[in-house]
Amino acid sequence: MTYHGLLDWRLAVSYLKVLYNASYLAGLDGKFDSPELAGWLPLAEKTRDQFAKYFGYTPARFGLLPGFIANKRRFIVIHPLWDTNIPTGVLARAIAETGGTPDGYLNTFNLLRRPGWCRRELAGVR
Repeated sequence: MTYHGLLDWRLAVSYLKVLYNASYLAGLDGKFDSPELAGWLPLAEKTRDQFAKYFGYTPARFGLLPGFIANKRRFIVIHPLWDTNIPTGVLARAIAETGGTPDGYLNTFNLLRRPGWCRRELAGVR
């Protein structure tokens, strides 16, 4: 069975949980055992690996989270619903491991579905 390229039931469930419960963390607490988050970390790592290999970047890990280094710039792979302006939990720890300020973030939704767009974002081409 084929699936629509943009629809993501797991992200939809996370989004509904945010609407229902403002304290829902979508994995920021390091717990990825709910159905919508199960397998998210391995998926983020695999997606990062494919992206890094294709564009010649160096895979890295910042705390619990996958990331990569592109031309000495450090990027963290994040969940699409995480707030990078007010980082908490595993994201805050990952940021600390980059030295305090990563050069950017790419979320798994975009890495999976729009790698070319992600590459342009890294290059600053808009």
